[in-house]
Amino acid sequence: FYVSTDDIFDDSKWSDAVYFDEVGFDQDLLFDDDGKVYQTVTRFDFTADFTDGKPKIQSWINEIDLASGRSLTAPVLAKASALGVAEGCHIIKHEGYYYFFTAEGGTQSGHRECVYRSDSPLGPFHPPPDGINPLIYNGDHPDIQNTGHMDLIQGDGGRWIAVFLGVRPVFEAKVDVTGTKGMPTHLGRETFMATVEWVDGWPVVNNREPIELVGKAKGLSLLPEARAWVDDFSAIELQLGWYRVHVPLRSFHDLRKRPGSLAIYGSATTLDVDHSPSILLQKQPGFIGDWSTRVGFTPTQPGQEAGTVVWLHSKAYAALGIRGTKEGELEVFFRRPNAEGKHEVSHRVDSIPDRLRMTLIIEARQLEYTFKYQMDSTVKEAGRVPTSSFHPLFTGVHLGLYAQGAREVPCLNPAYFEYAKWDVPSTE
Repeated sequence: FYVSTDDIFDDSKWSDAVYFDEVGFDQDLLFDDDGKVYQTVTRFDFTADFTDGKPKIQSWINEIDLASGRSLTAPVLAKASALGVAEGCHIIKHEGYYYFFTAEGGTQSGHRECVYRSDSPLGPFHPPPDGINPLIYNGDHPDIQNTGHMDLIQGDGGRWIAVFLGVRPVFEAKVDVTGTKGMPTHLGRETFMATVEWVDGWPVVNNREPIELVGKAKGLSLLPEARAWVDDFSAIELQLGWYRVHVPLRSFHDLRKRPGSLAIYGSATTLDVDHSPSILLQKQPGFIGDWSTRVGFTPTQPGQEAGTVVWLHSKAYAALGIRGTKEGELEVFFRRPNAEGKHEVSHRVDSIPDRLRMTLIIEARQLEYTFKYQMDSTVKEAGRVPTSSFHPLFTGVHLGLYAQGAREVPCLNPAYFEYAKWDVPSTE
C-alpha cells in the first residue's frame, strides 16, 4: 500500500492507505511523463528453476491506477538475474530511456547493484556495455561491504546522487539462533551515498571506485556527526524515532500521567516472547556512545521488572533493570544471551531501597556493551556483552526502555522514566 501527504511533519495530513493488487515486497512507483503510473514489486518465483536449492527472487512490472491501487495490466518479469536474486528495483526515465536498477546476489556478501535499459517502461531491459555492471560492489572491502539496494535522486543544479545500503563490518558473519546467516556487524544495514555521472547514456557511480567511509563530491561538504540526543519526555507525544515491537493490541505508554516522565505499563508479554512486549526502542546511531536513563518502579508482584535493553529480537537481547523479589524487596538484575542464544538465568546484582530512582547506563563500544547502574554517587558495573552476540539480517540493534509483568500477569504500577539519552564521549 501507499500513503501520501503534502506535509510529512503533520500527522493529521496523511491519507488513508491505498492498497495494491500485486503482492510482494520492495514496491516502487514510476510516474511517467504521459501520466501513467507503473509499479515494480519483488517476490519469490516458485515457477522458475531454483538457484542453489532456493527459489529465485525476481521483480515484476505492471501499470496501475494510482487512485485505487488497481492493476491495469498483467505483471511482466522485469529481468531475471543469473545470481538468482533481483530485488529492490527502481525505474527512472532519463533522456528518453527507462533505466531499471536492481539489487542482485542477495543481501549479504554477494550484494551488488546492476542497471539495465529499455525504450519502454515494461521492458524488455537490455544490459549495458562491459564495465558498467555492477554499478556498486565492494566485495571484501575492510570498511564497507554488502552494498546494494540503490536508488537515484537528482538535486540542485542537476547533480545526481546514489543512495544505497551497506554494512560496516566488525566481526565475522555467522548463522544466528534463527538459522539465518546475519550481517558482520551488530548495527545492521546502514545508508550510504555516492556521486553519479552519466557517461555515454549509462550511470557511473563513484567514478567506478570502491565505496569509502568518506567520499569525494565537488561542491558538497561533510556535516558534523551529531554527538548527543535526548528525549526528556516534556511533550505530550514521543519524539520521532521511537519504535515498538510488532503492533501492540493497545497503547502501553503515557506521557500525561506524570508530566515530565514516560510511564510504561508492563504487559503480561515478556521480552523473550515473540509478540509485542511493552518496549520502546531507538535505533543505535553509531558504534560508540553512552545510552542512559533514570527509572523508578514499584512492582506489586515478584518477578515484575523495568529497565533498559539492547534489543535485536526476542532471542537476542540484553537487559538491566529493577525487579521485585519474593521477599517483597527490590533488586537490580542483569540478563544477557549466551553462546546458544538462550538467555542465562537472571542473576541478582544488588538490592536497592524501595521507591529509589536509579540511573541505568549502557556503554556501547565497537566490540562490547558494558552495563552499569547508579543508585547514589557510586556507579557499579553489572556485566558485559560482546557485540558479536547480535547478528542482524537487516535492521541492527536498538536501545530501549521497557517494563514487563511476570507469570502472565501484567504490572498494575507503571515504570516511570525521566529521560532517555545518547552521548558520544568527547574522547572518542
